[in-house]
Amino acid sequence: MDSQAHERHRRQAAVEFALANMGLSGFTPSEEVQRHMRRFVDGEMDLVKFVKGVMDHAKREV
Repeated sequence: MDSQAHERHRRQAAVEFALANMGLSGFTPSEEVQRHMRRFVDGEMDLVKFVKGVMDHAKREV
């Protein structure tokens, strides 16, 4: 597995873990958050930008 594939796999595993935790807590991510998750997994954004985007979305929803 090359380094890009390894990084994608690592990001996918992190997103799946987060989704499982959200589901256990009774939450379902919005379409916008799901798009952010896909962009993060695809390497279009780093972790800092991903978390900031999700937090900004959460603030708008409150």
